[in-house]
Amino acid sequence: MADIKGAKARGVPEAERPSEARPGAAFIEVEPVRRISWDYGAISA
Repeated sequence: MADIKGAKARGVPEAERPSEARPGAAFIEVEPVRRISWDYGAISA
């Protein structure tokens, strides 16, 4: 899967892209998530 998505991202023509991942390849897909949190109770003046 990573081979396929990587080739697509690099602009490899569809006819030249792999049809399946390499044997033994591991693929982990992550999605960026932005979380910001404040604990105002921890601030002491």
